[in-house]
Amino acid sequence: MIILEYPIEITDIQTVYMPYDAMILSVQAQQLKVNMWALVDPSKKLAPKLIRLYGTGLPVAEPCGRFISTIRINSFVWHVFDATYSYPNWINESL
Repeated sequence: MIILEYPIEITDIQTVYMPYDAMILSVQAQQLKVNMWALVDPSKKLAPKLIRLYGTGLPVAEPCGRFISTIRINSFVWHVFDATYSYPNWINESL
């Protein structure tokens, strides 16, 4: 097992590929970039993770997924969720 870094975009919804049993640890802003860290076994098969970002004060889709972290860049604040298992049909469509 190792901890790897994955860049993510500031966008509502995105797919990040990582080993299927990866444990997302944290998301943080570094200057104007956003990175996510996960504990992974790199020998495992890659699978999609559905990552959702919601801005403070904006509507949140239900179900929103598992909360990971809140990040701030300048005056903007986003809340990051792993929504992979909130949408089981999406997983099958993405494989």
